[in-house]
Amino acid sequence: MEDLIIRFVKHLIRITTKHNSFYVTLGLCRLLYNYTTSETAEIYNLVLQDPLRMRDDHYYRSRKKLLMEEMKTRFGNLIRTERGFRRAERFQPDKASGVFVGLVKDCLLRFTPWQSTCVLPRELDPKRNVVSPLMFDGGDPDAEHEIELNRIHSLTHPTCFERLTAALGLDPPDQRLELPQFFVSGGGPRAAATRFNPTELSEGELNAIKQHLDKHSAHRNSYSNGRLICLIDQARASVFEPGAEANISLDLEADSELLEIRSVLAEDEIPVAVCPIAYDKSGIARATSLAVLERGQRFSFEIKPRSFEDTTVAAEISISYQSPRQRVLFGLLPNFAVWIGRLRTLPDGRVSALTADLPVRPRRLVLGLAMLLVAIFAAGWWGYVHLKRSQVPEPLLTQNHEAKAKQDSPFVSPPATVQSQSSETPRNAQRRQPQTEDAESRKLQPDTTGPGEPAEETRGSRLRSPATSLGSAKRVYVDPLGDDDFSRQLRELLIAKLKSGNRFMVVTNRDEADAVFKPSASRTLNESGSIALELVDASGQTIWSFTSDKHGRKFSSAAEASEKIVQALLIGADRDGRKH
Repeated sequence: MEDLIIRFVKHLIRITTKHNSFYVTLGLCRLLYNYTTSETAEIYNLVLQDPLRMRDDHYYRSRKKLLMEEMKTRFGNLIRTERGFRRAERFQPDKASGVFVGLVKDCLLRFTPWQSTCVLPRELDPKRNVVSPLMFDGGDPDAEHEIELNRIHSLTHPTCFERLTAALGLDPPDQRLELPQFFVSGGGPRAAATRFNPTELSEGELNAIKQHLDKHSAHRNSYSNGRLICLIDQARASVFEPGAEANISLDLEADSELLEIRSVLAEDEIPVAVCPIAYDKSGIARATSLAVLERGQRFSFEIKPRSFEDTTVAAEISISYQSPRQRVLFGLLPNFAVWIGRLRTLPDGRVSALTADLPVRPRRLVLGLAMLLVAIFAAGWWGYVHLKRSQVPEPLLTQNHEAKAKQDSPFVSPPATVQSQSSETPRNAQRRQPQTEDAESRKLQPDTTGPGEPAEETRGSRLRSPATSLGSAKRVYVDPLGDDDFSRQLRELLIAKLKSGNRFMVVTNRDEADAVFKPSASRTLNESGSIALELVDASGQTIWSFTSDKHGRKFSSAAEASEKIVQALLIGADRDGRKH
């Protein structure tokens, strides 16, 4: 039973800390302790120190359901669920949870982030104290990492968590501990009292460990070719043979954490390289990394997130291997350039090399020069062939059609800007390619601009392919709907309801959206409940609209309005998707 409790607490901390402090609060307060949703919200708001970023009850319940699914996947039939107050699902509780209070505290103390410190004052008053180490000023997002570490420490560290509950006037954690009942057969002996104080290793055990590590290290450093096994979270995913293929691509699921590459030596699998999988707010983060062995062998990793449409595959990772021999040419070319730069011209016009300053041996220099000439010849032949292909004249009808489409295109080339490397993704680069439209089809589309007025840009100055229909729009952005309280509240509720569903993804960057919610040009939002919204694509065309007149009445609250808007949007998207 104690072993299962330790694993339960450990897995709960692992799956929540890889997200953020909100998930840590939710996991501890709702799955480990028996605090209500409103009490959990109070604890999180105290840790967050920012009233503008509070979550609604629906968000808490939906994320709790996801955490419970992950815990059920981990423990299977060892735990069971039941319906409690308001039909809320929870784990069947162990009535003897109070016996294990000390064990749970020991676990939380060891699972608290290492090298983090206590930042809460001893006397914490939510109405008077402002805990600056937990506050984020909204500037550089990277600056919040350290603040998030302080928040997670305050939640997982038993003493700090007791200060939070005491400051809010809630029951102490010891009284709210509610472990799940584990359905196991048999009652084995209790663990030894030295569970958390293991004995020192003997001299023989240390020597055995050293020999094992030396053998693995020698094989890893001498590896040059042979079969490699790729594992994702300890599960075999593929076999990679660098001699037969240059690289390999694998799919990553949403909860993947670690990629490991192993080499086979006799019957033993020896770890060669590992690549941790990082996450950001949208899921698996885009990343590139390099693992270099002692003799120069290199493993390159590139992680590319996929669109949210695929519910099982969240990203793709590409793996490539480069041996020291494959890197000879890349090392020779710079040396060859240095040698060329050291050539000197004699008085009689002859060219002589300063052989005393040659950076490489003559044999390697000749080899590098030969490979360089072969590469130049291959590149020239490839360019010649593709140039001949590109000179094949197209039919006159096609040329006239493209010229006419280009003349009628609503896109205007943006001014040249310098893009940062982090924002330059293949997906963005593809979207920036100008798209031509059929001139006849454009005549059927309404013109929403006035005479002499330029077409409105829906996001920045980048060129994007228009969504063309409501069914194809996936990533949406919600513009500010007005300056009054009703408009601001409606925008926040609209964003929350779109996020809680799985049909649309709400993005925080307007440039990344397929379509944008904005107030209608002919009407405005106001506190009387009259609403007129429209959804426009990248070309500025309205692909969906909503007005309160269609529903025959005005709405009494922003919550009611947001519910009707999202409901109508989903119905329209499903209808349009079936039509196409």
